[in-house]
Amino acid sequence: MGFKTLINEINKVLHEHGIKKGIGFVPDDLEIKVTRKNGVYNLIYVEKFTYLPDEIRSSAIDNAVQLLRNMGLQEQGIETLETGVKVTLTGDHRVLQFPILELLIQNPEIVNTLPEQLDEINTTVESLTKSLAFHWTIDEETNTEIKNSVTDIAQILEENPDIQKKIHEIMKKHTNQIT
Repeated sequence: MGFKTLINEINKVLHEHGIKKGIGFVPDDLEIKVTRKNGVYNLIYVEKFTYLPDEIRSSAIDNAVQLLRNMGLQEQGIETLETGVKVTLTGDHRVLQFPILELLIQNPEIVNTLPEQLDEINTTVESLTKSLAFHWTIDEETNTEIKNSVTDIAQILEENPDIQKKIHEIMKKHTNQIT
């Protein structure tokens, strides 16, 4: 779905009638569950607006449901709750964009900080993929790689016992910055 095109077309209609911007409420309670099997993702996502008075919350929920429908979500994947909406999506990795967006908009300064946040995410993913051989399944090849890695690391640690101390100091130096 071309979300940008969808929003631009809706905004065009609204602007023609003098509506510059609508009001959107950011959920204050998020529950996200993702399972992955054979490259297919099942996402169960609940967003709640517990901070809103009942009459405003009802409108916020209706607006959220309408937006989800307009985005192409199937009716059976949308469940209205007393304080929010539950969404169930199944598909490829792109279904993960939905909760990522909801998590990012928790930041009231998102317009100002998004490029920096995306840069940090990109840098983190690049760093992780350079230092870890990720596996999404377990098979004979993976088992062999695990055994070889454990053997190699054990031998290197035995020959260089100060490695763990050095790594611990690096971790301590960098994790103390996170609050």
